[in-house]
Amino acid sequence: MAQIKNFKVDARTIIHLGRESIKDHTTALLELVKNSYDADASVVEVEIYKKETFDKIRIADDGTGMTESDIDESWLRIGFSGKRKVKISPKGRRKTGEKGIGRLSTDRLGEELQIISIAHQEETKSLSTNGIKINWELFNQDNQDLSGVPIEVIETHSAILPVARKDDTGTELIISKLRQDWTKENVEALCNELSILTPPFSETKDFEIFLKTDIAPEFNGKISLFRREANHYLSRNT
Repeated sequence: MAQIKNFKVDARTIIHLGRESIKDHTTALLELVKNSYDADASVVEVEIYKKETFDKIRIADDGTGMTESDIDESWLRIGFSGKRKVKISPKGRRKTGEKGIGRLSTDRLGEELQIISIAHQEETKSLSTNGIKINWELFNQDNQDLSGVPIEVIETHSAILPVARKDDTGTELIISKLRQDWTKENVEALCNELSILTPPFSETKDFEIFLKTDIAPEFNGKISLFRREANHYLSRNT
């Protein structure tokens, strides 16, 4: 019988696929909002704060959320993407996010990630709240297998979701120790990219994105086509 060998995956593979491959932090954040869209969210809140003592990114939605099984078997499984088999969401949306890129985008944005997600648990016919915390710097070690890096389970957890739908499901991501400074120009570019995800360009009429930031507060509020055109005009005439 022929001898069988297996590949081993170095922990730094995460770094190569994430922070070293994703073009910039604006692109990374956009991918996370696309994931909210794919999860049939109606509302997404994007917050970006950058001060000496308080820097974080928060992305929260009222989508379908993730069960413990979803986190273990899908989110934490590198290379896996349900979009390959299911291209249309239960709401009828064509899924937009790059396959498997969203989770790695969090590493591009910051060193630490906390996820709290509320979803329907089919077995118990009730809501379940599930949380994990990841320190991406633990993957940046010599001779470390990917499977040997610990992922912390958050035992006591609560999520602050957008205006809750009837079933109160959704996901909140908090990214801290940001890797890159955000400028006014970065925020404006993000607004322009996010506006493309909202009507009238999209056939979806029940998807709204709200931005809040202390970097360029003039961009705070609901992302819309009008805001995009106004910002473009101001940037050309100032």
